[in-house]
This record gives sequence, structure tokens and C-alpha cells, in this order.
Amino acid sequence: MKKLLPIVSLLLLSYNVLQAQTEKGTFMFNGGSTFSFTSDNSYAEFDGEKSDYTNKTTTLNISFKESYFVVDGLAIGVELGYSRKKQNYLDYIYGGSTSETTNIQNQLYVGPSVKYYLLLGNFAPFVGISGGYILTKSEFDFEYDPDNIIIKRNGLFYGGELGLAYFINKNVSVDFLIDYDRNITNHEDRDDMVYKNNQFNFGFGFSVYLN
Repeated sequence: MKKLLPIVSLLLLSYNVLQAQTEKGTFMFNGGSTFSFTSDNSYAEFDGEKSDYTNKTTTLNISFKESYFVVDGLAIGVELGYSRKKQNYLDYIYGGSTSETTNIQNQLYVGPSVKYYLLLGNFAPFVGISGGYILTKSEFDFEYDPDNIIIKRNGLFYGGELGLAYFINKNVSVDFLIDYDRNITNHEDRDDMVYKNNQFNFGFGFSVYLN
């Protein structure tokens, strides 16, 4: 029994230290990134002649959040994020030739966020929601057109996330998450043109807790 007392005391101390990280009055700083690569290859036939079409997409998402626990387990904060997407299309032109198009899209967004943690030892499942304002700039580069087309849009976004935080010590956790984002933006020069986008992301990041 005496041998068990130090172990139990250590576990209780560890739990109390970790519990303090999601208590009221704690500041939390999140930083994370996700990277994904998608390659889609398909083709069509015209009068028995095979044509090739490819679409390759690379996406980088970076986000930063600063939050404050207003009550135990519940953090309210602000989110700032940047996204860059590059798409390369190889389109079929009737007659057998192809034309390559490149689209580079940059997004910047900012808005409030709310997140709730359920502390279970060294682990803490969490759920969060966010929303705010988004700016988007897309630049199209056509192989047979010397003039690039630039489209600017702005609007609103909202989304949610589910994740799991693992505390590696009293001040740092590694976060694994799945999030869903939806944004609705309007063309800068055309009010009647609306863009809607839905996206799922899988990623990881780190959080720092200070109190």
C-alpha cells in the first residue's frame, strides 16, 4: 500500500496540473497547418479519338488562433488564416492538341471562434465553431492567352471542427482535428455572381497554454 501512495499522488498532481490548462483565466495560442495533394486523371473520346484531361491540385492551409477560457473548458477567441491553392488543368482542344491552364488562389480570413474542451487525463476531446470575413484572389494563366485573368471576391465564412488534444506537458498540447468550412463570396465587380465553397480538412497543430 505504501508503494502505491507515491504513484497515486503523482497521478493526482499530474491531473491537477493539466486541469489548470483549461480552467477559467487561461490563455491559449493555436497554430496549425494542413497540406493535401490531389491528382485527378480522366479522359473522353470523340469519334473514337481519345483525349486527355488532367487536373492536379495542391493546397496549403495555415491558421493561428488566440483564445481565452472564460469558464472552465470554454474558450473564446479570434482566428486568422491563410490558404493557397494551385490548380493545373490540361484541357482537350478539338483536333488533338491540348491547352494548359494554371489557377492560383489566395485566401485570407479573420473572425471569432468558440471551442469547448472535455479534459480526460492527458487527453482532451474538443469541438469548436468559427466564422467571419474572407478575401479571395484568383489568378488564371492560360497557355494561349498572354493576358492573365484576375478575379477578386469577398464575403463570409463559417465552419466547425472536431479534434483531440494530447498534452505533452503542462503548457503544450498536440492537436489532431477534422474541420469543415463553408464560404460564400461575391465577385468584386458583379453583385449578381456568388461563389459557394465547401471543404473538409484533416490536420494537426500545437497549442500553448499560459495562465
